[in-house]
Amino acid sequence: MALDVEYYKQLNYDFHKKVGSLGWYEDLEAIGITPRDAVGTFGSSDTTMLLKFCKDNPQYHIITRLSAAKTVNKFVNGNYIYTLAAGDRNPNLELNFPPEVVDHLMSDIMALIQRVKPEVGL
Repeated sequence: MALDVEYYKQLNYDFHKKVGSLGWYEDLEAIGITPRDAVGTFGSSDTTMLLKFCKDNPQYHIITRLSAAKTVNKFVNGNYIYTLAAGDRNPNLELNFPPEVVDHLMSDIMALIQRVKPEVGL
């Protein structure tokens, strides 16, 4: 059976739209917080700041990327990647890709990196 990449892209989009992910640097700067990269992620060293921000601004919550395959709509303490969100807070919502989807996405990412390396001088 062929891998339905479009299905998983839509699943990813739907999850992030529902939880209200704030995934861009500019969106986060506009609310007074600075992520560590252009796609609006934070690391474990940012957890104290994120928790305080969400306590002071209860319309926001934290989602946690546990791995390349799994993202959960809640804060999980540990060495993970975090994103702020301003939508559905249901902690049971999660995004969980099967291994073959992760492998496909990683191969696409590696191909993209190899294409842009010469353009950026790496």
